[in-house]
Amino acid sequence: MKHDRHYSNRPGNHFIPRLLFLAALLGVTGPASPAQASAPSGYNLIWSDEFNQGVGSSPNSANWTFDTGAGGWGNQELETYVTDTAHCGVISDTNATDGQALAVTATKDIVHSRTQYHSARLKTASKVMPQYGFVEARIQLPFGQGIWPAFWALGSNNLTGTAWPNCGEMDIMENGGNAS
Repeated sequence: MKHDRHYSNRPGNHFIPRLLFLAALLGVTGPASPAQASAPSGYNLIWSDEFNQGVGSSPNSANWTFDTGAGGWGNQELETYVTDTAHCGVISDTNATDGQALAVTATKDIVHSRTQYHSARLKTASKVMPQYGFVEARIQLPFGQGIWPAFWALGSNNLTGTAWPNCGEMDIMENGGNAS
């Protein structure tokens, strides 16, 4: 993930908590397009994360929280989500504007003679939750059987006990890893 930005054309450009962004991106590798979209006319940048806090570091904790654990997450996911920089960390990337990007990597590990999958899942809950605007993210998708990268938003009422699907969901990007 090269960067995330949120623009608003609402007066004052204030965050009004309504949506939280979640990202479950697996196996981000290879070259990405250096092209960068611009916000529509009349929009002002109100939040951005360029992942430029240093190669080898975790995502900025002021913007992102790791969503850890296992158990399928409602769609029989096999991996356990973890917080280490081997699975989610800032890397050097010559295609990025500032030479850095966030890489989220899935691994297949043998633990106590059993195959286990590990990756990272990030969310902005209680940190970045705009109500209106234009969202831009540059994401390079992995390819392969069993990979399901996504960048999506849930209603903020999910934080107060309204479970999915009743809290609402907006898919910004979602792709089966074996689809082209």
